[in-house]
Amino acid sequence: MVSTQQPDASFGFKKRLFSALVLANCFVYGIAVFSLAKSWARYEQQAKITSQNITKILENNINGELTSIETALHAVKHETEGQITRGVIDRESLTRYITYFAADLPGLLGIRATDAHGNAFYGAKKHETVVNVADRDYFVYERDNPEGGLFFSKPVLGHISKKWVINLSHRINNLDGSFCFGSV
Repeated sequence: MVSTQQPDASFGFKKRLFSALVLANCFVYGIAVFSLAKSWARYEQQAKITSQNITKILENNINGELTSIETALHAVKHETEGQITRGVIDRESLTRYITYFAADLPGLLGIRATDAHGNAFYGAKKHETVVNVADRDYFVYERDNPEGGLFFSKPVLGHISKKWVINLSHRINNLDGSFCFGSV
């Protein structure tokens, strides 16, 4: 006589073994998914911190550059207004003064001073023709705002440099407070 229980016991064992194997695989996959999720979160946090650090470095660098440029523009403004007070603008002296400040600012394409009509007569680089900037937003702002301070233009293609630039400007006044020059 053949026993009919033997195959059932073998089948039950195989079923339990298969179930245990599936549970073990699910456990291993669960641990792997949990580990990957923690790793992802850790790397995401590190990327966030790195991005914040880079942003802070760039912010400090840009603020330093802007402070240096603003200082140079103030110096040119005061030198020009001082020459106006003395009764004459010495073109060569003012150009040397502007060149001196522009040389110390490598991120700067140049400093220029214009007359009341927007003609860039004074500046660090000589040009064959006089460039007129009366159409630029920074010139219009400085001309039309007696209390105008530092102005940041929209990005524009530079008349002189032929590169995309953001111009910073300050108003330069006559003795009576009227608009005389702009420095860029």
